[in-house]
Amino acid sequence: MTIKHTAQPQPLPPTYNRYYEIERRYPQHDASLPFPEGRTGRFLYVSNQHFGLGWNNVFQALILNTHMAYLSNRAWVFEPYTWDPHPSPYSTYNGRVIPSRIPLSAFIDGPISGGPFPPEHPNPRAVSVEFFNRVCPENKRTRVSIKEMNEGLEGRPPIEIMQKYASKLLGMAEGCVELYGSLEHPFDWLQFGDSGMETVVPTLSESPILRDFRWSPLVLSAVRTNAPNFAPDLSADPPPDVVQDLMAIHVRRGDYIGHCQRLANWSASFMGWAQAPGIPDVFVPPPGGGAGWNTPENTAEYMRHCFPEIAEIVPRVTEAKHEWETTVDRPHNEPSLKKLYILTNGKTEWVAQLKDRLMDTGDWDIVFSSRDMSLSPEQKYVGQAIDMAIAERAAVFLGNGFSSLTSNTVLLRRVRNLPIVSNRFW
Repeated sequence: MTIKHTAQPQPLPPTYNRYYEIERRYPQHDASLPFPEGRTGRFLYVSNQHFGLGWNNVFQALILNTHMAYLSNRAWVFEPYTWDPHPSPYSTYNGRVIPSRIPLSAFIDGPISGGPFPPEHPNPRAVSVEFFNRVCPENKRTRVSIKEMNEGLEGRPPIEIMQKYASKLLGMAEGCVELYGSLEHPFDWLQFGDSGMETVVPTLSESPILRDFRWSPLVLSAVRTNAPNFAPDLSADPPPDVVQDLMAIHVRRGDYIGHCQRLANWSASFMGWAQAPGIPDVFVPPPGGGAGWNTPENTAEYMRHCFPEIAEIVPRVTEAKHEWETTVDRPHNEPSLKKLYILTNGKTEWVAQLKDRLMDTGDWDIVFSSRDMSLSPEQKYVGQAIDMAIAERAAVFLGNGFSSLTSNTVLLRRVRNLPIVSNRFW
C-alpha cells in the first residue's frame, strides 16, 4: 500500500481587521466635530499615493506629505500601506502570499497616522480615507493638479517644493482638497536620492509629525518581547532613547543585488538623508561610467558599499566599533559596545555564518538578527518597522547609504538628537 503525502496548505496571512476597526474608532472620525475637524473641516487628500513599493519608499513620502498637511493646517487623509490596490486582501511576492494592504496603525503611531497633536499645535488630526469619502464626496472636493503644481520645480530643492505646496494649500478656503495626478507626486524618487533632502531637515526636526512620532503598539510589543534575548533595556515601556552598549547594522541581501547593479549603472549617490553633513562616511560616485552602464571597477566599488560580503562586513563592523569607542564625540562614560543587532533579509544559513564570524572576533557578548526574532503573524509583515525601532535606539547604526530604510532611520535618529557621527555606512 502506497501512502501519498500531500503538502499542508499554508495559512493565509493576517488581514489586520482589528486595526482597521481601531482606526474607525478614532475620535476625529465624528462628522459633528467643530471646525477645523468634522464635516466642515480642512482636509488634504493625495489621491495617487504610492503603492507596490517597499515600506520605506512609502514611509519617506508619507513623512513629507503629512508635514505638508501640517504646515497648511489641514488633516492628512491616510490610506493603508498598499502593495496591491486590487480588492482582494491577498497578493503575491516572490511566489508567497502576502497581505495586499496593511493599515498604518499596525506600523506607526502619532500625528502622522491619526494620533493627537500636542496642545501647542492644535492642528486637525489625520483621518482615514473612509471618513474623508463620507464627509467629502467627490462633488464637494476642490481638485488641484500635481502636474501643474510641479511646474517650475524641476531640480529645485525639496524645501522649495514644500513651501510652494504648503503656501497654496494654506491659502485655500475650501475644506475638501484633493491633490491628483497619475505618475507625478509632490515628492518622488528624484528628490529622495538627492543631497537637497537636507533642506527639509530643519523644519521636519521641529515638526510634531516627527517630534511626536512613535512606532505602533504592535511594533513595540515585538521589540519588548524579544529584547531579553539581545538588549534587555529595550524591554522597558516606553523604551529608552538610546541603548548605550548596542550597535545595529543593516545588511540587505536577496534581490537587492540587482538594485545595487542598477545604482552602479546610473552612478547613483547615497539617499538624501544619508548625505547629512557630519556623517563620517561620504560616497562620491567614481568617474568613468555613463548613462545606464559603468566600468567593472566602478561596479565593484558600488558592491562594496551596497552589497558587502561577509569578508567585508566583519572588519567594517570592527572598524566602526573601534572608531566610536575612541571618538571625542561619544557621550562621556558611555559603556563599550557589547551587543550587536543585524537588520537583514538574508537567508537563515547565510546570517548564521555572518553571526559566527562576528562572534569569532571576540568583540561581542551577543549577536542577534532579524532572523532570530520571535514574531506573531501580524508582526511578521511589519518586520522592517520592528528592525527600525531597534536601530533607531542603538548607540551606533551602521547602515546602507543607498537604502531608504537606512536613510529614514538616520533621519529618525537625528530627530532624537543622537550624535551625527553615530551613523555609519558600508
